[in-house]
Amino acid sequence: MEEGGRSRSSLSSTTSSQRTLSAESGSSRRNSGIVTDKSQTDFTQSWIEKHTTIHRPEQNISRQIYDLKGKIHKLQSKVRDTSRSLKKSYAMPRQCVPRGLIANEEKRYEQALAELAEAEKALMELESRPDPRSSTPHEQTINTEMEEAGQYANYPLPKSPTPPCKPSNSNAFQKVSPKKAARPQIEKSNSPIDTSNRFQNLMDTTENNISIDPEIKISIPDINLKLSSDYNLTIQEIVRKFPETTCKYNRGYIRISPHSIEDRDKIIETLDKTEKEYVLSEPPENRPIKIVIKNLPPDHSKDSIVNDLEENNYRVIRINQLRNYRLKTFLPIFLVELAKTPNVNNIFQLEKVNNFN
Repeated sequence: MEEGGRSRSSLSSTTSSQRTLSAESGSSRRNSGIVTDKSQTDFTQSWIEKHTTIHRPEQNISRQIYDLKGKIHKLQSKVRDTSRSLKKSYAMPRQCVPRGLIANEEKRYEQALAELAEAEKALMELESRPDPRSSTPHEQTINTEMEEAGQYANYPLPKSPTPPCKPSNSNAFQKVSPKKAARPQIEKSNSPIDTSNRFQNLMDTTENNISIDPEIKISIPDINLKLSSDYNLTIQEIVRKFPETTCKYNRGYIRISPHSIEDRDKIIETLDKTEKEYVLSEPPENRPIKIVIKNLPPDHSKDSIVNDLEENNYRVIRINQLRNYRLKTFLPIFLVELAKTPNVNNIFQLEKVNNFN
């Protein structure tokens, strides 16, 4: 059957062909939209990578420097805290410290120092790199506490209760306490000193040669009273008559020391009246000089020795030959007492006696 000069079959074929074209065009539009979205994403990513990694590398270095500074600041705090805790552990008594606590604290302290040294080294390497925007390296913005890189590398462990020393800038001005500060010394000019001799007037006077005789000390010999049954009454009578007299016991005798020669003579008269036995001591200036002669024959004559000494102007008072009482024999030793004469001291230079040396 035909409608408007065209058959029904031709109309259906035309409609199907139009549907096919519309479907293809729709699919082509959808496919083209997907391709457009992918290309825009790739372009954005490539642009970001290109501008962040290639054209602006200084941003990465600055970021790393900033992160390292924050890390160093934390590590410094960690080192200080570890040092304080380690110091407290040292200050505690040994019996109160748990076993292994000090070893663990020292290990933590050494690890913190090692990490801090590595971070400071990395920061110095980054800051030494040249800045792409200029011909100079990165600006040193390091903290004053980190002015010297690796300052904690050789930091010793605290061995005493004293806190760790804080690093300070050697170039900075240090204020000195008034106690330690030196006082300014004002130099004074040394003016000449005028001196005068105050005894100049005495130099013109003539000296009076006054002969002053030295006082000759007169020694008073003692009186040695022999002990008797009534010695106490005798001493009482002597002390009552002569109060300045002193009495002492010495080797079986009572030594009476008078105050003057007159008192001595009167005491001797009193003892003679009462018929007491006593022995008179010689004064030191009148006491004889005793010498010993050796290396003579045991049977040598004492008279020949006396004659020889008297020929040399020596006055012999007494001569004795020493004896061995155990063997009852004489010894070749002679004890001679000489009076004090002007030449008595020359006896010590005498080389021969009776032709014996």
